[in-house]
Amino acid sequence: MEDLDKNLSDLYHHLDLFKQLGDIINNNENLKGKDPTLLNWMKQAFTVDLVIGMYRLFCDKGETTNSLYRFLKKLKSDESKIYLTRERYVSLYKTPSAIMNLGKEKLTEDKKRTIAREITSRMSNGDFDRLAGTGQKFFPIDRIEEDMKEITEENPFKKIKTFRDQYVAHNDYNKVNVRIAYSELYQAFEVAEKIFKKYYQLITTASSTLNLAPTIQGNWKEVLTVSWINKKIGF
Repeated sequence: MEDLDKNLSDLYHHLDLFKQLGDIINNNENLKGKDPTLLNWMKQAFTVDLVIGMYRLFCDKGETTNSLYRFLKKLKSDESKIYLTRERYVSLYKTPSAIMNLGKEKLTEDKKRTIAREITSRMSNGDFDRLAGTGQKFFPIDRIEEDMKEITEENPFKKIKTFRDQYVAHNDYNKVNVRIAYSELYQAFEVAEKIFKKYYQLITTASSTLNLAPTIQGNWKEVLTVSWINKKIGF
């Protein structure tokens, strides 16, 4: 899952750059009425980059690919079903450090450990109930299949796949008229992120508040504050 985690963060970085750069361009009155050739190419390049990245990371069914779809397919296989059990989830759950410091009461260490185990058991079983359903011993396979279907057959993923197949990967004679809006790309990422976080917690017991949005180091906008044309050499 580490690779998927990193790749999702990288993809979000591209998505966020697309949004911020678009806002800069749209809100700059000095660009109104200028020849749009470069700006149109930038928009097309960003769209193609994101469509390729999202298809590859979310929807790709290739046997040798590391995609969210392939991860879910492997997870529901017989050899991976151990990862879906309540027993495993509870056994991996770590007692929060705060529980080990049970206030100012003068308790024996044995009593503290007993209370900590009881609290940890309630917390871990409660988390698994929220993930799999109250009282479930296993995470339901049909939930995994529903998520696999969503990222391959439902919009906006279906639309992204069509655009990728007919406009990017191939020049289809029978291509349909498909346009991809930023809102649809963002929606796809939000759905995939939610699915990823659910299974990340199921596998690792780590908090589902995992933040996949990267923090950009440095000022990436700095390059936009200077003229791109060097008049001394003619371009």
